[in-house]
Amino acid sequence: MDEAPSVARAFDVFERARSAYVIALAACRDAEPPRVVPAEVIRHLFQCGALVFACYCHPSNWPEGPLAAPAQPLPPMPARICAAFASYIAAGTLPGPISDALRRGAPKTGPEELRDEGWAVAYALAAVEGVIVDGKPTATVAEEFGVEPRTVRRWKVRLAAAGVSWTDMVPAAVPAADQAQFIADRMRAAGQRYLKQGRLATPRRQ
Repeated sequence: MDEAPSVARAFDVFERARSAYVIALAACRDAEPPRVVPAEVIRHLFQCGALVFACYCHPSNWPEGPLAAPAQPLPPMPARICAAFASYIAAGTLPGPISDALRRGAPKTGPEELRDEGWAVAYALAAVEGVIVDGKPTATVAEEFGVEPRTVRRWKVRLAAAGVSWTDMVPAAVPAADQAQFIADRMRAAGQRYLKQGRLATPRRQ
């Protein structure tokens, strides 16, 4: 990202998604017979919540390090929702929005896999910018992850659309001289995790 992600802007988006969810929930409960909230409304709510926390945890929001004060504080609403969800889970019960989202079928790619795909894309983008010396970064990543090069290119398109840069993946504390090795090591570790999970989005032809 060219600009530091804004917690406040992300929270505004989250509040709109939360309002849409509350309205949909009320309408579904009042319907005859009662209906369930559409899956896209529930998942959009969680996506926006994840964006708030991602912006809050972004290295640019902690210019003096994680032990100092953040540049932008976390609004209390997401924290209250997380606390309520944690209370449900601690009691052995899934909160309604989570169970509703799971009932519609989980997304094909989970957060851990998205993180690993992020390292794949970070390596490829860093190579394009000359931070990593690799004339065929897409082929390198495809080999490490056990997928076809077109799968890596699809990951790049998706993350580019989200405004992700390789710099978003590297902590500010990593010296510039060590960034290439840092990215390469994490890309290869991510590839190993991806292979062990057996999650081959487009398996490589043998």
